[in-house]
Amino acid sequence: KKVLTFTHVCVLLFYIALIVELVFFSRGTYRNVNLVPFDMIKAQGYSVNVWGNVLMFIPLGIYAAYYSRKVNVVKVLLFVMGASVFIEVVQYVFKRGATDIDDVILNTAGGAMGLALYGLFVAIFRKRERANVAIQVVGTVIGLTVFALTATVYVYNL
Repeated sequence: KKVLTFTHVCVLLFYIALIVELVFFSRGTYRNVNLVPFDMIKAQGYSVNVWGNVLMFIPLGIYAAYYSRKVNVVKVLLFVMGASVFIEVVQYVFKRGATDIDDVILNTAGGAMGLALYGLFVAIFRKRERANVAIQVVGTVIGLTVFALTATVYVYNL
């Protein structure tokens, strides 16, 4: 159980590092602001950028629920939205890409999906403790897979 918890925490740290890399360091130096809701989504349709913004925050919704003493939907969603707003503000301040209200909307939707997945695990396993162990296992498998793919892409692009 200690090994599983350790790997789960390592996957969480990798997830945070990957988010930081994707939203801050993989972009050129420019500043763009869009405060019109759904403007970018309408312009790009269901692009990789749109889906990426959703998918990248699903784990945050799961982690936020997992680490909550008592899961409160509003608090978890406010945390996810706050994290997204924080990222957008930092991107603006340091000229690291577009600051976009659609990113906040899509990130929050992803976090809501993660929260729903957490709720599904609790419903399936009937107890939060059992659901948390299952989430540790699934999260570790997915996290290690993403780590291996990321490492492969990194080595390939050297």
